Amino acid sequence: MLIKEEKWSVCKCCGRRDKIIQQEVYGCDCCKKEIDFNKDDTEYLDFAIFYHDSSNEHKRVCSWSCFAKLIKKLVKGRATDYFINTPYLNFDYKKRGLTVSDFLKILK
Repeated sequence: MLIKEEKWSVCKCCGRRDKIIQQEVYGCDCCKKEIDFNKDDTEYLDFAIFYHDSSNEHKRVCSWSCFAKLIKKLVKGRATDYFINTPYLNFDYKKRGLTVSDFLKILK
């Protein structure tokens, strides 16, 4: 989810965009917490929602808890008519909310 759009400085002579002042800022599709995609070590969960008309939609969330909240809304609201590709269970994630034990908590 895009939280802030990128900003550019504008050349005073010609009016063209000169250089970028602020990068785009993305966040969790559930709680809107910032997810910095500019860093290589950023941890988040990514999943896709597919429809029979061959379209799809990608969602990114900051934790398994946010995934559970969002998936409940999607299923309850019947937001899809085909299938949902769930996030990978990654044993390398160390960030709180993304660990295997956090995943097991949402199953209860």
